[in-house]
Amino acid sequence: MSKYVVNEVAGKRDLTFQYKNGDEVKAFVIIGVPAYVEDKDYYQCPYELDVDGHKRTFAICGMDSLQAIALTFKALDAEIEMFAKQNKGEFLFYGEKYHTLLDPEWKENK
Repeated sequence: MSKYVVNEVAGKRDLTFQYKNGDEVKAFVIIGVPAYVEDKDYYQCPYELDVDGHKRTFAICGMDSLQAIALTFKALDAEIEMFAKQNKGEFLFYGEKYHTLLDPEWKENK
């Protein structure tokens, strides 16, 4: 069990994970509200990636809350890419291949 918890949700995105064989499962990403960690003097932004009930919860730290949020988006993009590669599939957003939280319309150069 993770020591990180998303207490207050800042945002959520529903996705679909499609395995190479065509099977699809529900997935979602949750980003929590950053919290100041007084004894460490930084902000911590929790996030969760849940694919068909298999959850990974973690937190990213930043010098201020905005940096923590920005770094969380980057970390989640890496998590999404890693999960897709390890599980031989891809994430879909409204039926289209999904690449990044920041720009879901981004298309791969072919």
